[in-house]
Amino acid sequence: MSSKLARKRPVGICKLCLLEKTLCDSHLMPKSLYRFCRTADCDSVLITANRMMPTSRQTRHHLLCDGCETLFSRNGENWVLPTLATIEGAFPFYSMLQKQEPLFAELDLAAYAVSNNPEIKREALIHFALGIFWKASVHSWKQGSTAPWIDLGLQSEDLRRFLRGEGGCPQNMALLVEVTPSPVRAISFTHPMVRSTNPEMFFFYVPGIFFTVWRGNLTEEQKNSCFISNPQGPVVAVDTTPRVMQLLKGIAKTARKSPQMQEIISKREHDGRRRFTL
Repeated sequence: MSSKLARKRPVGICKLCLLEKTLCDSHLMPKSLYRFCRTADCDSVLITANRMMPTSRQTRHHLLCDGCETLFSRNGENWVLPTLATIEGAFPFYSMLQKQEPLFAELDLAAYAVSNNPEIKREALIHFALGIFWKASVHSWKQGSTAPWIDLGLQSEDLRRFLRGEGGCPQNMALLVEVTPSPVRAISFTHPMVRSTNPEMFFFYVPGIFFTVWRGNLTEEQKNSCFISNPQGPVVAVDTTPRVMQLLKGIAKTARKSPQMQEIISKREHDGRRRFTL
């Protein structure tokens, strides 16, 4: 038996069920997302303030037991992930949205009611988004750090109960779902991040969909925009590419490109293609 197969998984407290179990190698962002960002000549590109490089490295930790890991797959990821935008140009989620008339439409913005669309699994989107925000709030995901990736305070426990089907969504929290119309140029994803502190705003992006959570003293506009509490389940169709690109470029500004990254950029510039797919 190989050493890899023989290696035992650790036993510890599962962060979701709070029971002592054998723990999985859990991912902060679903493992399948990394495949969206790969091309034939380049692995997914890691961008941090310190470095930019193609890598197969993934953000993961022994966090959940098998049963709780399955909850994330069954209740959200299995439906959401196949609907995201791809490098090839397909974007099933946006295609499903367009089958219904928008609630309203302006030049560069439209809003759709998911409650009127039998193809879209609203509960799966909610579980997917809140699950990722929750995972970021219960572990640091960084070597040498014990502070959670983001701080959701007491609402982290409320989210835990909600994700297990033991309670409703936290009070004083709103989820905004924004979708970029096709074709989507930013085939990338971000980890959950803090955007503002008054009220607190956290966000993450997956190919084509931008999720934002507000918590604290919410405005009426934020409450009305909430994908969870608004009976219509509003989704805003607006191009989020400038926001995503500005964020990635800001992070990459101080990053040192690895030799392999420099080689890929040079080759793509020589071939007259985009430097790489973000």
